[in-house]
Amino acid sequence: MRVLVATLALGLLTLGTCTASAQGSEADTLFRKGREAADRGDYETACARFGESLRLDPATGTLLNLGDCEEHRGHLATALHYYQSAIGRLSLNDDRLPIVRERIASLRSRAPRVYIRVDTKAPSSTTVTLDGADVALSKLGEALEVDAGPHTIVVDATGFGENRYGFEAHPGQTQEVMVAPGDPVGGSVEPPVATPKGTPTPPESEEPSHGQRTLGFVVAGVGAVGLVVGTITGAMAIGKESTRKDNCDANDVCNQTGYDAAQSGKTLAGISTYAFVVGAAGITAGLFLVLTSPSHDNGPSADRVLGRPSRSEASGRTLLAPLMLPSGGGLTLKHTF
Repeated sequence: MRVLVATLALGLLTLGTCTASAQGSEADTLFRKGREAADRGDYETACARFGESLRLDPATGTLLNLGDCEEHRGHLATALHYYQSAIGRLSLNDDRLPIVRERIASLRSRAPRVYIRVDTKAPSSTTVTLDGADVALSKLGEALEVDAGPHTIVVDATGFGENRYGFEAHPGQTQEVMVAPGDPVGGSVEPPVATPKGTPTPPESEEPSHGQRTLGFVVAGVGAVGLVVGTITGAMAIGKESTRKDNCDANDVCNQTGYDAAQSGKTLAGISTYAFVVGAAGITAGLFLVLTSPSHDNGPSADRVLGRPSRSEASGRTLLAPLMLPSGGGLTLKHTF
């Protein structure tokens, strides 16, 4: 490390310029004082001197010396920032380029990283700062290099309170911090939902007629499908029977084609019969459910006012339930009058 620092110092000092201007002269003086402090191991003073020199004259050599100084202080992310700022100014034949590249690679592997992720429910006006510096929206969710030590994240948004998050960073450590703005200011953020003009307010209670009617249409639809399946399979069974007759003699002795057709015909005939039964039952049950569903009244009926049961109340209830039979299954309808 001492040889590396000496190499850097030798190369950087040769870049020191003494301009005729007073500002350049002051920057050069501060730079030399910074080098003297760094040689003594007083990196606190050295970094301060280099920083003032950089403010007066942003020279490449000052950036590299600041990177070396901050690295000695343990501020790895800050040192990485200075090295990255300087490397773009170095030419490809600059002797310092390989050394700076090596420093950058080393710091990237050792600098602490943090991922700042904002709650998905946070409003679009959310802003995030890290140690007082704004974090761009494009950087949220990406790895950010930070110096080792304590850090503070502040999250704010329009109409919300401020939230502060503290975390401790350690060399080589990567961590994730989930953030969100504070509580809403002045109560609930979302206003109450108003009923649009011209939209009637739904009644508090409604007679359950739509459910029965919908069930009726569904059951009738199943029945219709059953009839279609029965028709198709029946036609296929007739075709198989024709094939059987063509390949069997009068004594019902058949070749392989006739035998296969006979077996397939029996299966298709059974399916057709079952499908017709289910289809007919479904159509009947569906129509019954639709026709017996109670109707709705927009207001109190005369029967209800007089104390008599309404038509929907008098119609009772209709129930559809499965029915298990020895030869299969089906549906059963129960209606209470």
